[in-house]
Amino acid sequence: MADSGERDFFISYTGVNRPWAEWIAIQLEQAGYSTVLQAWDFRPGSDFLHQMQQATTTAGRTIAVLSLAYFPESVGSRITPRPGSPTAITWPGTRRGSPTYG
Repeated sequence: MADSGERDFFISYTGVNRPWAEWIAIQLEQAGYSTVLQAWDFRPGSDFLHQMQQATTTAGRTIAVLSLAYFPESVGSRITPRPGSPTAITWPGTRRGSPTYG
């Protein structure tokens, strides 16, 4: 991370969910909160596991952007979203599956 100061939120996600993670971070930062996001705060070539450990211990809260892609295949293949579950929510100003930036 760029600095080791405490942040309000660490946003955990897997690569395919990066647009959603960035959208969440933008919304939080516009509301005055600080965030840790891998795409913005982890230095290329750094120790990824150390960066993750540091993020989880220095942030006040963790938000996990969950989708089937977040879980290992052995777990993800057993998960079937129910109708009306959070995976089926469409946010105002978005098309299903694509966040809209500002």
